[in-house]
Amino acid sequence: MQRITIDHIYYYNIDITSKCNAGCPDCARTDLKTGKKIKELPLQDWSVENFKNIFNNKTLNKKCMVFNGVYGDALAHYDFLEIAEHCSRSTLENWKVHTNGALRSPDFFKDLADIQKTNKNTYTVFSIDGLEDTNHIYRRFCIWGKLMENIEAFIKAGGKAQWDFLVFDHNAHQIEDVKKLSKKLGFADIRIKHTNRNVFQDKSNDVYPSELNSAEQIRKKFSQKEDYNNWAKEQKITCFAHKHQQVDIGFDMKLWPCCWIYDKDYPRQKCNQELYDRYGENFNSLYYHSIEDVLNHTWFKEHLPMTIDNPKSKLTHIQCPNMCQNVFKVNKPQEKWVSYEAI
Repeated sequence: MQRITIDHIYYYNIDITSKCNAGCPDCARTDLKTGKKIKELPLQDWSVENFKNIFNNKTLNKKCMVFNGVYGDALAHYDFLEIAEHCSRSTLENWKVHTNGALRSPDFFKDLADIQKTNKNTYTVFSIDGLEDTNHIYRRFCIWGKLMENIEAFIKAGGKAQWDFLVFDHNAHQIEDVKKLSKKLGFADIRIKHTNRNVFQDKSNDVYPSELNSAEQIRKKFSQKEDYNNWAKEQKITCFAHKHQQVDIGFDMKLWPCCWIYDKDYPRQKCNQELYDRYGENFNSLYYHSIEDVLNHTWFKEHLPMTIDNPKSKLTHIQCPNMCQNVFKVNKPQEKWVSYEAI
């Protein structure tokens, strides 16, 4: 694999905050035993000053900024509108933000629409998994009435909105009704996303994942984790991040090639701890280094490309063969596993 360079990157996927109003069961921030935030996760925002300094016209030129959190909802950031203003005035080709939509106020969403509509390629993605009787099953603590008020204010003010709909057993029967509602509300389009995530609801109203994803289904066939890891390292890897010209940047300002490695930081897992032990705690921190300097670090420049080509290497991060084996759906063309349906 060729190394990731700043010229190669098109998408900056950024987690601008670790804060969120929701408690989605399959989210990296959720403790499944309590349904609350994992105790290891600090509540932290990027400072506006750091964001503006790092993402200037040089680093943003003709690229796309995606505010799509692994641990947080971007709109929970203490001053997201100022960051949005900066993006709209920058040399970005376009930018978008993903949100559950059930936070902030109608006035906030009106202001967001006013900022976004200055760029025809910029829009907001609302992650809504059903209707009033089902959305809360996965998007826990998201109040339907508040969500609808915010959407109506945003679209009425001229904002361009996309509805992202995760299909579960409990909401699959509502797809046609969701399409009708999205059209009635004025969404520009809707994306129906078929997922391996699933949930069930027991008598105590607790929600848990019930369906294993493809990686876990394969892993289940092995009696020992080490046997699975050895098998995984025999498989050919196609790096999703490199293929789609993207990097992920955490709320802690650390730059990663993808979310699957980033989400092993909280709580800290062995595979990431090995990187810090080898290279230092701040080797990928944008607080201490520029984007270019991080990408020129030994891990990004030499070791990561080498281990993608040779998964058996002792330097291989286990998430690379775990998530980017060619046998898994994640590396197939997006249209094969996500269906887009324009309104």
